[in-house]
Amino acid sequence: MQAVSDPGARRDGWAVLDLAGCPCCTARVELQVALVRLLRAGPPEGVLLVVPDREHLPALARALRERPLADYVELVRA
Repeated sequence: MQAVSDPGARRDGWAVLDLAGCPCCTARVELQVALVRLLRAGPPEGVLLVVPDREHLPALARALRERPLADYVELVRA
């Protein structure tokens, strides 16, 4: 997972994370680690998560609704 540096993809005060794989399988641990690091560094106003394709959106939502991420994350559609 990497931060996206494209200024067009950024929002002021937001962190942007690019998931390299499926958020419920290959990228799940990476997602958890990246979000914990962001929270420890001082929470951004929001986090934009970029998935490889739209078919991963339901898996991403499930991963964010489950513990431990559900304790720290609020899903909001922009």
